[in-house]
Amino acid sequence: METVYNEYKAGFPGILFAGIGSLGKICEIKEETHAERIVILVDRAVKDLPFVKEQLNNLGESLVGILEDIPPEPTRDSIHGIYEAVKELDGQLMIAIGGGSVMDMTKIVAAAMNNEEFAADGFRNPALIHRKAVPTVMIPTTAGTGAEATPNAIFLVTEQELKVGVVSNTFVASYVILEPRLTEKLPKALTASTGIDALCHAVESYLSVMANPVSRVFFLRAASLIAQNIEK
Repeated sequence: METVYNEYKAGFPGILFAGIGSLGKICEIKEETHAERIVILVDRAVKDLPFVKEQLNNLGESLVGILEDIPPEPTRDSIHGIYEAVKELDGQLMIAIGGGSVMDMTKIVAAAMNNEEFAADGFRNPALIHRKAVPTVMIPTTAGTGAEATPNAIFLVTEQELKVGVVSNTFVASYVILEPRLTEKLPKALTASTGIDALCHAVESYLSVMANPVSRVFFLRAASLIAQNIEK
């Protein structure tokens, strides 16, 4: 019997670059966006990798700030601190190089740059986002979180001991770069745990009551790649 699907919506990042050497597309993105002031949020562990340093150097004077003290679990206070720093630098393009926390922080701050009401409210109410975010480039350094592809961002509300998710289409990345070399030096345990996390997300995208033909195509490919490669 033919399966009948309910109405569904699929959203994707603007442009995706993938493969060895794709990190070199940063300069192409700079030209395409006409960005004269670029701010990078980066995990300290990857900032000094030779091929990362090379690409950052290629940005020249347009790179006006590198922010690397990103907490593993963003809070409203830490987001506000990064927001004020990016505002002071007058960032026109934001690049996130790191895990889910770095990318979530970048999404929220990029939206807040053009939506002061959202920032003043403590980054909680996406209904206060009326204008497009500053363009973003998401460059993940682990598998699993999927933060580079989603309209979601998560942060801690410490006074309530809660994790809060904020969802806005303005959070969807303008560009995504999947550079395999960024994952090659990860500790084995981190490769294993984030790889299994990716598999869990893939399975969920197939079994969920919200699953659709698009999500199931990605599941089949993801599950195949993970099964063939995670152990080795």
